[in-house]
Amino acid sequence: MPRSYRSPVVARWSAAEPVTPLVEPLTPVRGSKSGGAGVQPIETETCTQAYADILQEVRIAQTAVQFLLGFLLAVAVTPRFAEFTAVHRGIYVTALISAFGAVGLLTALVPCHRLITAPEYKNRLVRIAGRLALYGLVLLMLAMTATILLVLDMALTLTHAGLITVLLLSWLVSLWFGMPLWHRLRGTRRR
Repeated sequence: MPRSYRSPVVARWSAAEPVTPLVEPLTPVRGSKSGGAGVQPIETETCTQAYADILQEVRIAQTAVQFLLGFLLAVAVTPRFAEFTAVHRGIYVTALISAFGAVGLLTALVPCHRLITAPEYKNRLVRIAGRLALYGLVLLMLAMTATILLVLDMALTLTHAGLITVLLLSWLVSLWFGMPLWHRLRGTRRR
């Protein structure tokens, strides 16, 4: 009997109080429209829980990107914006487009969930949602980096701003991608 997926968040809180699922469990289908064997109940529950976990993670990123996008939109209407050089405007446009792209990718999970409703496609939905979230995080990182470069360039020289921005970008890449990938590789070697 296959093991069901158990989120660390759900496991941590399940002992303390009952958890209301974010997504209602699906009723398994006994046979699909394509004539296949249908979806196994455990796979459907696993996909539903995995999708709920992705949505929880994306909520954190959406808050950050919405705040950043609001800040960037407000910059354009400040009096100091007229003083921006061509370099500053290029950095600003990069940050603005990256933040907008991140919002688009991170909110694309909702229409995907609405349009991909058949239980036999839940596994595909989880893969699509995972990719959209990952690409959205990459664009968020780019927007954050461009924004910090823009702000630091106003306060420091371009050389110092560039150096600090590279250090901060390296730190983010190591935290967001390096550390999880290292733990993932380390875990697969021990098995």
